[in-house]
Amino acid sequence: MSFLLAFLTFTLVVPLAQAFEPTRPVEMIVHSAPGGGSDLFGRAMIEMMQRENLYKQPMQVINKSGGSGAVAMSYMAGKKGDLHTIGLFTSAVIFGSLTQKEAQHTIMDLTPVAHLVLEPRVAAVKTDAPYKSMKDFVEAAKK
Repeated sequence: MSFLLAFLTFTLVVPLAQAFEPTRPVEMIVHSAPGGGSDLFGRAMIEMMQRENLYKQPMQVINKSGGSGAVAMSYMAGKKGDLHTIGLFTSAVIFGSLTQKEAQHTIMDLTPVAHLVLEPRVAAVKTDAPYKSMKDFVEAAKK
């Protein structure tokens, strides 16, 4: 389940259904504070979509930072059915919400529409750890 809950402009996502034309400003929710990675990525996407004239209504980034993405995830879950609110989440936030007992909402409460970026990951341990491979780590975790 390696996907990025993201946003895409409506005209690119809609061929599956009827065309959607926003009737009011669109909120793009990001889980990072202003200047964070998701914030900068969201703003760059909006700028590109504006430059290409892909939509007519204003679109703005709304920062909902906190709780390792939980604040943004809850905000999005509360906007169920609102076609004028889209979210941009990194895989770390998606997986974090699935593993945190305290998470009130997870990706299962939202509808992923696009996977825009593959985020490489590195697993590392201290040099004196008994794990020399991911297989060693997983076997120890199972025990």
